[in-house]
Amino acid sequence: SPMARFKRDPDFTNIEYSYREFFRFLWERLKPSRGKFFVATFFRATSDIVWLYPPYAISVIVNTLGQPLASSSTRTLTITGILWALATAYRIFGQYVAKSLGFFAAARAGIDAQLLTIRHLFRLDMAWHERENSGNKLKRIDRGILITITKFTSEAGAYAECACVELLGWSYPANDSLLMRMIRLKI
Repeated sequence: SPMARFKRDPDFTNIEYSYREFFRFLWERLKPSRGKFFVATFFRATSDIVWLYPPYAISVIVNTLGQPLASSSTRTLTITGILWALATAYRIFGQYVAKSLGFFAAARAGIDAQLLTIRHLFRLDMAWHERENSGNKLKRIDRGILITITKFTSEAGAYAECACVELLGWSYPANDSLLMRMIRLKI
């Protein structure tokens, strides 16, 4: 496995994961907060599915208003409006819960990954540490990159600048964002 080779040879830099190994690694990192991760995933998925109701509600309203007025049409419009309001409320609630729990799970996994890296460095043989200085080792880690399809806050930009992390978002940076890259590649 790639991880076994990495443990034997710390200079091994080309790790190729199979999907199975990747998901197993992800499963291990999520161990302390799996429950929150799955609840967040559930709320995100269900709130996205519920958000399909408003277009359907619009079509029901248009069809109902296009027919002659009857007592059943006011009932249909009332039920459609109530369901639309419930769908909107659930969407807002579901997105909030998903973001709150999802960010918690991601932060926890990030901290665990950092601790795993530090633990790995402490377990390496002293000869590996003495072979070259830390600066040369850090030069091999030339840059980090955070890619997301959401927006970055100004705090994220300030942190990324200090931590030498490149940000790539849907509309950031303006001239080389995900959107601009997709336009250039005609995707």
